Amino acid sequence: MASSSFPVSYSSTSISHSHTKSLSTKAHASSDNKKLYVENVNCSSKVTIIGSSLGIGPALSTSLKKSPLLLILPFQRQKEPLKTTSLPTQYCVEEVADHCPDAFIIISNRMLNSIYIYDPKKLFGLMTPETELARAFVAERFVLYVEDVHVPVIGGHCSLTALPLFSKTTPHVILYKDDIILWTSEITYSINNSSEYLDYFAGNPDREFFEARGAERFVLSLLRALGGANDMFQCCFVESNMFEDIPFFGSTVKLGKKGVEAIN
Repeated sequence: MASSSFPVSYSSTSISHSHTKSLSTKAHASSDNKKLYVENVNCSSKVTIIGSSLGIGPALSTSLKKSPLLLILPFQRQKEPLKTTSLPTQYCVEEVADHCPDAFIIISNRMLNSIYIYDPKKLFGLMTPETELARAFVAERFVLYVEDVHVPVIGGHCSLTALPLFSKTTPHVILYKDDIILWTSEITYSINNSSEYLDYFAGNPDREFFEARGAERFVLSLLRALGGANDMFQCCFVESNMFEDIPFFGSTVKLGKKGVEAIN
């Protein structure tokens, strides 16, 4: 395939199944360049990370060859036309099909409908920021360490139809109906109205880090599953026959060595 004229940036890193504690994620942003960098040591598994940028690097195929896992973060601005980021994403996935057809692909849920070549067990749509916001609300309310909190999120392709299941929060907490209603509306409002929580890509690294942190969390879970862990669960969009005419649905997914092991 010919070199791309699309604005694509990427980086490769290696992440160890047994040294995940050493991983740190940094999202660097400016008005003209947005990338996600993952840095760590004691590495054994290669991961290619792709984001949008105004700069064009060397042939994408160089980074993709023999890469078992791809993380694609188009970083779409709230009012930016979908085609602006869907075209580069299509190109990246076509390159994946050519150079590493067996790779696992983790992608922003906004781009799922632009993907036509994929293995349904190896394509995952990120459900951040919904999962990260739900986790943050519970952790703050009950003074818990945010990394220890899990709130399942299910639902449709956009945040208006995504539903956090606060009643199934772990660790178990006693929630009031008013809290659940407030947090659910806050998540929906925040994501769809560019509020202070998620005015995504206005050049604020902290807000981009919010999305990157959820992506990192998913990558680490999948790597652990590929390494043999049998208790890795993540909320994500996957191909599902749960509803007619809805090809992807957000569910709690058990991850395994082949990708999607079970959909709960």
